[in-house]
Amino acid sequence: MKAEISASMMCADFMDIKGDLEKLKDAGIEYLHFDIMDGDFVKYRSILPKEYKSKIILKTDDVYSSVERASILAKSQNEKVVKFSIEDTTLLITTASENGNAAETVDIFLEGKNIDISFNAKYLIDALRVIDSEDIIMEFNTNISPCVIRSDMDSSFLYLILPVHPR
Repeated sequence: MKAEISASMMCADFMDIKGDLEKLKDAGIEYLHFDIMDGDFVKYRSILPKEYKSKIILKTDDVYSSVERASILAKSQNEKVVKFSIEDTTLLITTASENGNAAETVDIFLEGKNIDISFNAKYLIDALRVIDSEDIIMEFNTNISPCVIRSDMDSSFLYLILPVHPR
């Protein structure tokens, strides 16, 4: 079986994946094509919050399953909004639509202030699907500022997700 992968990336990013190339070879990838671009791109680290007002630690599988179930009832394919209500030791995940309502609770450890914040479920699921860690860390400032999702085991994993304004 012959498989091919094509990608465009920055020069610096190419150096980051060199270790993964052997894994691709073992997976049966026989041909790799890279377009390496040189230029000035967004300095994403500058938009990462330097500190947070709320931080929660929770089980990856619990929140992943709850968000997936809630997203089934969410409004539409393009607008699957789930609301997180974080209070003390509980994360309440809710959604409402003409199809029905969903509400699930997940046990958490909270450091900081309670917060209510909404996200597009698709983007949350994208992050939670690839975290290879039993627990995750979510850091918040306000309900309109970015949330940072981190793995508790892999310091190189970082996912920035912007909240949505529920209608």
